[in-house]
Amino acid sequence: ESAWTNFVSTYTLANQPSSDAFGTITDTIIQAKWTVNSNPAGTEFYSENQTAATNSGWQVDAVDWVSTPLTSNTQYTFQVKARNENNVDTDYQNLSSTYTLAALPGAAAFTNIGETGIQANWTDSNPNAPDFYVECHDNGSYTNLIDNSGWLVDTTLWNKNSGLTENTTYWFRVKVRNDVDAVTAGWSELGGRCT
Repeated sequence: ESAWTNFVSTYTLANQPSSDAFGTITDTIIQAKWTVNSNPAGTEFYSENQTAATNSGWQVDAVDWVSTPLTSNTQYTFQVKARNENNVDTDYQNLSSTYTLAALPGAAAFTNIGETGIQANWTDSNPNAPDFYVECHDNGSYTNLIDNSGWLVDTTLWNKNSGLTENTTYWFRVKVRNDVDAVTAGWSELGGRCT
């Protein structure tokens, strides 16, 4: 018999990751997530935000990547792949698309102030116009709702032009939703104004 020949060891291919639900989403962050599919410790993963043309770099034993900074109320598409310890990549797995939340609006001066009406105004920093929802209260703690605007599209004002009592202060606040109807947490307080 001859002597043994030394063979070089090698690795089996990594399993392609599977898509998972997105994690944390804010107006500037999207957390892409995936399932590792029984890959052993040491497997590396590479995620891309295709829309923003950014990536995670190779991450060992990762199951997510936080893509930031992003633009508010904007759709982003993600994909991920894995590689084994011989640096052989799997095909990309599509992680689907989602929107960042819309940024909260800013306060602006009230206008069209009359005996029974006030026009609430606000500023919008979102590149794609979101929907706004305004409430009118008769106290600064926002516990006694007088009226609301319903969801408003493509506007930064709500003219509450009737139904208010003269010489009375009313407080307004506004919230926003993005293009997939995800409402941001919290309100922007627009302040109070007397009729």
